[in-house]
Amino acid sequence: MLRTVLLTLSLASGLQVCPTPSSANPATDRLIIEHVTVLSMAPGAAPMADATVFIADGRITRVAQGEALSPGDKVTRIDGRGRYLLPGFADMHVHVLNRGYGRDYGGSVFEPDYMRTGDLMLPFLANGVTQILEMSAMPETLAQASEIESGAVLGPHVATAAMVDGEPPVWALNARTATTPEAGRQAVREIAAAGYDFVKVYARLSLPVFEAVVEEAQLEGLGVVGHAPAGSRNQADAVLRSGLSMLAHIEELPKLGGSMDSDVDSYGALARGRDISIATTLTTDAWIARQTRDPTSVERVQGIEYLHPLLVWQWTHANRYTAATSPELVQARDDLVVFTQRAFARLNEDGVRLLPGTDSIVSGVAYGFSLHDELSLMVSAGMTPRQALESATRRSAEFLGVSTDRGTVEAGKRADLVLLDADPLADIANTRAIAGVIVGGRYLTRVELDARMADLAERYRGLALPAGLSGEDDATP
Repeated sequence: MLRTVLLTLSLASGLQVCPTPSSANPATDRLIIEHVTVLSMAPGAAPMADATVFIADGRITRVAQGEALSPGDKVTRIDGRGRYLLPGFADMHVHVLNRGYGRDYGGSVFEPDYMRTGDLMLPFLANGVTQILEMSAMPETLAQASEIESGAVLGPHVATAAMVDGEPPVWALNARTATTPEAGRQAVREIAAAGYDFVKVYARLSLPVFEAVVEEAQLEGLGVVGHAPAGSRNQADAVLRSGLSMLAHIEELPKLGGSMDSDVDSYGALARGRDISIATTLTTDAWIARQTRDPTSVERVQGIEYLHPLLVWQWTHANRYTAATSPELVQARDDLVVFTQRAFARLNEDGVRLLPGTDSIVSGVAYGFSLHDELSLMVSAGMTPRQALESATRRSAEFLGVSTDRGTVEAGKRADLVLLDADPLADIANTRAIAGVIVGGRYLTRVELDARMADLAERYRGLALPAGLSGEDDATP
């Protein structure tokens, strides 16, 4: 049931198309950002002080130092003095709520204004996130991505990963199932035909089916992301050499062999040289541990007022992480936090590609806001601020195969940019100091973003939950 799907929260959701005609307009004006420090995130590029960035038709047309041009008609000049311009951020592991998950509720969940696309996506944009990887994509996700790309609504680019699992699937609502290699291949062919970008493998696939899925995905030109398959312990080489593109979590590594206590140093060797990426999800582990210790902590999450009331209800009334706790469980979840941070440090030292993913929808992990938490944890665990920023921009774009289009501040690239009031290279916490966001060449000032967010919070306060919700989860995981 939906209540379990949302509440379990380590995997959920997609996106639903709802018209929001007032939320997006074509980027017709030209922009000039003057006297700004450009952090291009291109390989080896040093910060460019006192730069001028020219934008037209949604693209960066020129980046020059100490240069200004006479503005023509319809030019918006942005004062960049004391500010820093860098590419928009990517969150490489999200699950965004959508009406597809309302099938068990019915009624108001299906009304067009109940879950509006622009509303669901606004917290990402307000936090400078202009690219997401949806890790449990459904047909609604594809429609949502298309609507954003068409310019009908404002939102981040949405890359899509559709799930394949064994029987019974962990998430019946949005997973194709396969118990034989041929069934796995057929599931991949369906995913490719539907237009998804990636296949997501999940935990109940057998190893032979997993290998068939990966092989078929390669034939179809799709990347494969996700979890270690069932029965893969001590099969690290088979899994990591299979062609898997990205592990969904650092904590997947112990499932391939070894122990969280004694084998942290071995995981870099396992992953190094396999051309595999890992989504970090450090903030998810931290929030699971925090709410196990203090069940009320989710009520104080930064940005909770901008989340859909149905999701907030799940966090506060039907949350499996707070439903039952004990000193032993608190310790186990604290131990997992320590492990993932230690493993992160070693993987980073060994040159494994680590990409920021939040697993947002997990209770405590708010859309958009959590990306800044993730970047801070990545730096605390051993990355430099520049490494973390490169991971959230250029390296994520490279993984998604869109680096010729975006991910750096260079001429010809799409104008998906973040303007900061403070230097994130000096302190990664400065990624929160957002003065404005440019998405597809459209400039959203901090004032406009704040006004949009305030309006969203006000409307969410007045949004009624579906009839019949209780304070208890009535399903089992």
